[in-house]
Amino acid sequence: MSVIVDIAIILSSIATMTIAVCAVMGLSAWKKQHSGKTKYDVATRLLASIRKYRDAVNHYTMDPLLVPPVFAPNLGELSISLQARAILDKEDNDRMESAYQEIYDDILKSEDLWGDEMRIIFLDITLEARQIKTKITIQRCEVAKKIVDEKLTTKQEVEQVLEKMKLDEAVTEKFNAKVKEAEDYLKPKTRL
Repeated sequence: MSVIVDIAIILSSIATMTIAVCAVMGLSAWKKQHSGKTKYDVATRLLASIRKYRDAVNHYTMDPLLVPPVFAPNLGELSISLQARAILDKEDNDRMESAYQEIYDDILKSEDLWGDEMRIIFLDITLEARQIKTKITIQRCEVAKKIVDEKLTTKQEVEQVLEKMKLDEAVTEKFNAKVKEAEDYLKPKTRL
């Protein structure tokens, strides 16, 4: 009978060890799956936020110089035009700030997952966006000043000034290239 008891004890020990090994393997697989899902979630959120930021910045550049209405025959209308432009700018700025904040929150998480590479790309993106905003602001001021200084009163005169002061496309191309770099970095991380 002691042989049967010994065999039962050995089989019980083997079963216990097998269950323990299976449990460790299962927990390890779960941890890996959870980690992969976390990386996927952060990457997809970042990708969506960066595209939202890109769209907000590009919207800001769509009509950077036109001050509605383009034709301002007197300073009163110019003042109204500039106020309208300021309202549009505030909406654009709010859109950009909201998207920026979404990205920033996930950038902090991405550093834990992939190091600081995404943060560096994001800093480059924001630097390019700030340069765009600065150039547009300067050009708008130059247009408004020229309209007032030269007392431009016809739509044609104002349009000639605007045509000479188009935003350099190289500025937006650099911004969009940085966004593409971020997309290229994140896309492989969105595959489960």
